[in-house]
Amino acid sequence: QPVRILAIGDGGSWIWPRSAFVAGPNDEVVEILDFFHAKEHLGDLAKALKRDEKAAQAWAERWADRLRDEGPWPGIEELTGMKPRGKEQRKILRQTLRYLEDNATRMDYPTYAARGWPLGSGIVESTCRLVSNLRTKEPGMRWSHGGVQEVLTLRALRMSAFESWNHFFASAPQTRRPPVRSLTYAATAPAEAA
Repeated sequence: QPVRILAIGDGGSWIWPRSAFVAGPNDEVVEILDFFHAKEHLGDLAKALKRDEKAAQAWAERWADRLRDEGPWPGIEELTGMKPRGKEQRKILRQTLRYLEDNATRMDYPTYAARGWPLGSGIVESTCRLVSNLRTKEPGMRWSHGGVQEVLTLRALRMSAFESWNHFFASAPQTRRPPVRSLTYAATAPAEAA
């Protein structure tokens, strides 16, 4: 059955193609630009355009509210018509416009909010800390790719639903894999003939 996948990122061009790795052929992928990253870009522009820090902060907040409530296009049109003073202001305005235009299709925040979808990646970052980092990034831990994948699969299963955890262990997974040899044995065992 097709599913909808929400891919939330900061606007780096390398991020968006990654969703193809988790999406099935019939799945719908909705790319969402993290609202708070877009807000940071507007804040940088505000600092370049306004000399007073409070005025810059008020300007950035007003534009961020507008972006969240109206989506990107009204703001992009207005920013396109701006006449900045000086080379640095023009450069930052050009960079901000490019960022907004490149990600405009990922910034339909009014629709996302109406559907109850997250506008930022905070929930994902928090989940990463809770599910993976607390279990795999303790001091002195070293993992092979396969080992960390197995631990994270178990961790995600354990934290998802209690019934899933019980069902998994009822299937006796420990009987389906060969016994693990100790590192000491692997280091001292004679090499096997090929």
